Amino acid sequence: MSPKVFELVRSLAGREFDFEQTMHVLTADRNIWWSWGVSNGKCSSKWIVFKTNGHHHKGWVLITLGWEDLYKVRLITTHGRITAERDGLYFDQIVDYIDEKVEKISAYEH
Repeated sequence: MSPKVFELVRSLAGREFDFEQTMHVLTADRNIWWSWGVSNGKCSSKWIVFKTNGHHHKGWVLITLGWEDLYKVRLITTHGRITAERDGLYFDQIVDYIDEKVEKISAYEH
């Protein structure tokens, strides 16, 4: 991760949360998790960030938790530009949102 991306990630950190529980949700369906081409992930008590190599997004995915206990997901290019973000996600919505933005194509549904 470039210093520019790392500084962006640190500046966008939310409140502390148990990243292991969130990782359990993200990796519950291994087929979806690996379809994103995940590599080079990092976790802290305030964020999860991992690099993807998906059909729609090749770059970083940042997950934080807001004070209202809802997640915020941001897609970040390898150069540190935010290309998409969504807040107000419940834990059971983050995988679907990330999959739609990173990899999902309609042909997979047949």
